[in-house]
Amino acid sequence: VSFLEVLVALSRRVAFNAGGEPEWWAWKLIENIGLDKVEGIELSPVDRIKINDALDRVIERRYSENGEGGFFPLPSTDEDQRKVEIWYQMSAYIMTVVGI
Repeated sequence: VSFLEVLVALSRRVAFNAGGEPEWWAWKLIENIGLDKVEGIELSPVDRIKINDALDRVIERRYSENGEGGFFPLPSTDEDQRKVEIWYQMSAYIMTVVGI
């Protein structure tokens, strides 16, 4: 499974559970991992490093305990999100941040 496939699947699932369009949620997830400022057809070496670092951070779960830097950051949590399954992270994000 590629990172893009995971992003598409998650955006579809969040849209199904929280409402909205999968495309909007895909961009929100991209924003959550910090890649919303990278743009253009030709990427600079700095942009390539930034993208690789963000993808590695998400894949290796090197984001903050509250999920900051990952797909589903929470304002606060008692659980280390790096140890929580992605579906439960998504559910907590929807309930806490989206308010459903």
